[in-house]
Amino acid sequence: MRSVRIPTLLVLYPTIGTLSAEIRNYLSKQRKAQGLQVFLADESVDVPGNDIFDEIIEMPPSENVKEAYDLLRHFCGRHKLDAIYMQSEAALPVGSLLAREFGL
Repeated sequence: MRSVRIPTLLVLYPTIGTLSAEIRNYLSKQRKAQGLQVFLADESVDVPGNDIFDEIIEMPPSENVKEAYDLLRHFCGRHKLDAIYMQSEAALPVGSLLAREFGL
């Protein structure tokens, strides 16, 4: 029996209030159409519209790069990511390290 792996996306420090309706709609459609799993990793976890995420990871402030990196390395050990969505400058240090380590 062949297993089917579900594609996964990590949305990292997105400045959640700035995720456009277009991006939210796209993620929602992809979740339904392809079974895409979408994880949010951010400092702000209690904002409206978080229902499009399968799991929310409460992160330290983005300037605490080592702490954030260690937390997400552990997360990536449990979840095989296919991509990291980095729309903010805050996401670049940690996201770049993760992308290099996990070949994304």
